[in-house]
Amino acid sequence: MRNFTSLMLVLLLAFFLSGLAVAEEKTSELKPQTKCPVMGGDVNKEVFTDHDGQRIYFCCSECIKEFKKDPDKYLAKIKKNGETTMDLKDCAKCGHPKGSEKCCHKNTKARSNCGQSQKSSSCCSKGTAKI
Repeated sequence: MRNFTSLMLVLLLAFFLSGLAVAEEKTSELKPQTKCPVMGGDVNKEVFTDHDGQRIYFCCSECIKEFKKDPDKYLAKIKKNGETTMDLKDCAKCGHPKGSEKCCHKNTKARSNCGQSQKSSSCCSKGTAKI
């Protein structure tokens, strides 16, 4: 009986750990947000709010008001849809950390892809790229 109990504990532990691995794998499979967390339609990249270091996009400004009433509810909905919000430390154009080797603004030639002057506050590499 003692061996049976030990075996069951080992199997339960293995099952629990495999579930954690699957959950971690699903997190890495999240795609950039394309759907409004409130109405479910396509997002307008001009309509967003910043919340806890994350940029959340919406289809219209009315949805921002609704989001602010219960942010956790709508952030959970984004993740449930298999999407992720944009980390404000990431480049808005390519999604990689600003100034990193993978960032589209790492070198002078790629910086021109942004469409904004490096001196402009709109440039997503401002303050991070080496000139």
